[in-house]
Amino acid sequence: MKDYFYDIIDKLNKKKYEITYMNRQTVSDFKLDDLLGYYISEEVKYIYSKYKVFELNWISDNNKGFVKFIPYDVLEKKHRNIIEIMQECYDINEDSYDIKRDIENWYPIFEFPNGDSFCLDIRNGKVVFYDHEVYDLGVNLHGLVIALSINDLFEKWSKCLFVDIYDWSEGVDENGIDLNKSIFAQCIFDDYNNI
Repeated sequence: MKDYFYDIIDKLNKKKYEITYMNRQTVSDFKLDDLLGYYISEEVKYIYSKYKVFELNWISDNNKGFVKFIPYDVLEKKHRNIIEIMQECYDINEDSYDIKRDIENWYPIFEFPNGDSFCLDIRNGKVVFYDHEVYDLGVNLHGLVIALSINDLFEKWSKCLFVDIYDWSEGVDENGIDLNKSIFAQCIFDDYNNI
């Protein structure tokens, strides 16, 4: 069975990139058929059934990657957290940026150190970008499609070693992560098929 998290460690070691932090804890055979009502591939089921914690930071001369996986048993808590943040920071009665409905339907599945997240939108199964500054700065990257599904996210993001892009709009098209975008050309995974 393909293990995206094991594979990234292996690929980083082969490329001799520095892993600056890693924390992984496994669970034993947690059964999961779908994620919040959406089909997940056998490979993604494996991740959710085997990992309680997976966090990884890596750096190279020109790039960095960051993975903070949110396990199944924490999804509801993380969902409530972003709703609470919205209620504290944003006038939901006025909803001038029209984001209330989004946040109510988004479940963070990966988090970044600055407060941003990749979220599963339970209205359509897409993975979207949650910009923690949306309440202060406006829509900007809020709702940017990162992947058409959680399966698509794992498949594409793993090919680029879970790279962390400052401006995700430079790395996606209408279908999410586009590995042919110029921002990826300057990154380390131009030969990802050969790793």
